[in-house]
Amino acid sequence: MMPDTIYACQDREEDEKAGTKSAPVTLGEYVLYATSFAALLFVSLLAYVGYLNKQSPIFFTISIGGTAAHLVWQYLTVDITSAQSCNSE
Repeated sequence: MMPDTIYACQDREEDEKAGTKSAPVTLGEYVLYATSFAALLFVSLLAYVGYLNKQSPIFFTISIGGTAAHLVWQYLTVDITSAQSCNSE
């Protein structure tokens, strides 16, 4: 959900004019909150599945830590009001 919704933010104005109910239009000013929640849920479930499958610490370091770090970096660097920024996600 997160990458597609952030990418779709570049077309928000056109979607509003056309009457399209895209995710950024529907979520309005809560786009980052909703996508943050989805990303947090994704990382949490990935960790839970790793726990259930008795994965090693390497799994948690690389898969969970790497994914979480990358998502945090994306949220810190994106500007959803800029089409150029949303397109680079």
